[in-house]
Amino acid sequence: MKNTPHVFLDRNNNITDPKLFAQLQQQQLWRMQEKVALFNALGPEHPGTIDAMLRLADLKTQLQDFDEALTLTKEAYELRSRVFGTKDKETQEAYISLADAYLNDGNPVQAKKIAQEILTNSNALDLDDFLMELDAKEILADAHQDLKEFSSETRVRRELVADMEQIYGPNHPDTVMSVGTLAASLQGNGQPLQAIPLYQRVLEQMKAEQDFTSMVEILIALSLCYQENGQKDQALENAREAVHLSRNLLGDSNESTMNALKNLAEISMNGESPTPAGIML
Repeated sequence: MKNTPHVFLDRNNNITDPKLFAQLQQQQLWRMQEKVALFNALGPEHPGTIDAMLRLADLKTQLQDFDEALTLTKEAYELRSRVFGTKDKETQEAYISLADAYLNDGNPVQAKKIAQEILTNSNALDLDDFLMELDAKEILADAHQDLKEFSSETRVRRELVADMEQIYGPNHPDTVMSVGTLAASLQGNGQPLQAIPLYQRVLEQMKAEQDFTSMVEILIALSLCYQENGQKDQALENAREAVHLSRNLLGDSNESTMNALKNLAEISMNGESPTPAGIML
């Protein structure tokens, strides 16, 4: 009987074994390279060839081969533009993928330029159009962040939250993640008072979902916000709650517990603690 490796999944059905995940990614990459080769027999401008190139680029991105991902995405976009025109919806989606590829490859200026062009020319008529706008805004916000254009970044992130609330609703995971990203941006740029109610909103949602790891991370972030705002009592209260929650539900050896203990010690001693760049939900 063939041995089947045990696949460990988290609450979102993501594989948690790094070695197995890498093996599966490599297998996907080989299969997609084979597909590209097969479709190329039909010609480089065949729709299947272009789609396979974009999927291969996505796999390259997951493997952090950003240069190759950018090369593939650029070629796929140029082919789609030549065959179907720049106004074609799937061509526009490829253009958004190109902006993302530039961002991942360390070129936020070009990513920003493409995202702004997409949004300027956008005339959303259906849900797919609105979703493309959301993708473009997210890339634009990330580009502003990389370029240290804080006021522009937070403006776009606020728009993203409002758009997601309208399209998905206030409690949708993508909306909540967007709120958390906005909070982290505000905190990281010296506006902890504005970040606090946003973190509190995310915390309530994580409590409802019983996502204990995220709850601990947000409580730590809240404690740092209160500390930066000179509210030590509230900072200590949130830091202690993070430790209590993490110890009871995640265990003393859990990484989140160790982070919570370190944070509590630093706040108790009035030590300075680095502000997190983001909260992973």
